[in-house]
Amino acid sequence: MRKILLTSLSVVLLATTSTAQLSNGLISQFYFTGGTLQNSVGTSSLSLVEDGDGATFSADRDGNGSSALSFDGSAGNTQKLSIDYNYLDFDLTNDFSISFWFKTNDISASDLQILFSSRQDYSPGEKGGVDCYINTNGEFQVVYRNELSGAPIAGLNTLKTTAINAGIWYHVTIIKSGANVSHYINGSIKSSETISNFPSTNFPMVSYWNVGAFFNTQTGDIYRELDGGMDDIRLYNRVLTQQEVMDLYQETPPISTVSISETENKIISVFPNPVNSYLTIQTTEVIENISVVSALGATIEYVVAPNNIVDLSSLTAGVYFLQMKTSNGLMSKKFIKN
Repeated sequence: MRKILLTSLSVVLLATTSTAQLSNGLISQFYFTGGTLQNSVGTSSLSLVEDGDGATFSADRDGNGSSALSFDGSAGNTQKLSIDYNYLDFDLTNDFSISFWFKTNDISASDLQILFSSRQDYSPGEKGGVDCYINTNGEFQVVYRNELSGAPIAGLNTLKTTAINAGIWYHVTIIKSGANVSHYINGSIKSSETISNFPSTNFPMVSYWNVGAFFNTQTGDIYRELDGGMDDIRLYNRVLTQQEVMDLYQETPPISTVSISETENKIISVFPNPVNSYLTIQTTEVIENISVVSALGATIEYVVAPNNIVDLSSLTAGVYFLQMKTSNGLMSKKFIKN
């Protein structure tokens, strides 16, 4: 890539309008960058809660290490995570959008592989809402589970299934707009239909979301575990547009500092950190371009100064990753903007 020289300390902002829009109505997001289970928006108390074996992490769809959840259901691990419902404000009675990435290592499993689900066993019946899983035919499937107050499930509404392949990352977006529900795979719509018996009242405000397996709250059993990975889980309290769905599919995930080797970290440093205005990059590498990635995944690109100084005075306070492309590949440094 051509090296661009900066004659002053001005910066060039290339972030798109759609990136900013994707934060509107976003109430929960889990990127897993650097092997963290913390929510990147809303209350800082929201996190994923481990049940059974602890969380493990692997490379995401772009090969960034420790940046996606990893599940090994084929080995019989009792591993599941759930969103801490004490801090989650998400009502399935209203319009919503759900987005996430997934892959499976085995499409011939003898049981369902749960991806993301609001199903919760209770007495009598089950609390439902949205079930996303890989069925035994090797297909991605979405099921809407309706519930009457204090009664078992009133009905199941299965959206059209989509055949998938093992070892490939897929992006899913699920949208409810009024009584209409739809789902997208890799930015393309796969179904859009009206659920006639979707209840307007007594539909539970979902307080429990399973990631990677089902969990029986009555018995404590964990079952139907995923053999694969999950990444970039987002919950919106609004309807996403088709363009926003495509933007999410095409988004580049932030690079994890965990994927950078110790040797690479030693040949590049940034200071001061935390920074107020000007950040100096100290390295023997030739920097071809620089970008700053926020916790929400928004990317702000900068041209390179001759003395490797970047003016960050216009950047809002927060935690960021400085992503640098050099002759030896991509490198990343975490920094704090005051």
